[in-house]
Amino acid sequence: MSAAIVREIEAFLRSLRQSLSARDIKAYRGHFWTNRAFVHVDITGRIDHGWGAHEEVIDQEFRYLESEQLAFKEPQIHGHGDETFTVVAQFKLDAVDPGGREQSTTGVASLVIVRMSGDFKIVLAHYSKAPEEVF
Repeated sequence: MSAAIVREIEAFLRSLRQSLSARDIKAYRGHFWTNRAFVHVDITGRIDHGWGAHEEVIDQEFRYLESEQLAFKEPQIHGHGDETFTVVAQFKLDAVDPGGREQSTTGVASLVIVRMSGDFKIVLAHYSKAPEEVF
């Protein structure tokens, strides 16, 4: 896998984080494959089968939470052919609710990213708890 592809995926991940932090729901959604075959597994084990199920969760988060900050640490990017990539990274998600209560979640993120019509899209996201503190 070329260094240029790695830089492109790192830029994609940076854009994902920035759109979440900026509360730009349209830009944030643009990082995902909006298809019924999309799968998202959150840190509690909830599985969203299909984009529609996950979109409901995103809408609730954007309406309810005051802010969210996502960070990835030491992402490992692997290519599987020319169009499919996996990213495994430690993550930290800091959120603030309307009452000002802060919640920090850490763990491991596994993403499957596919280049579709020239754009990267997350087709599967899996977040799990880390056995030990990662940040």
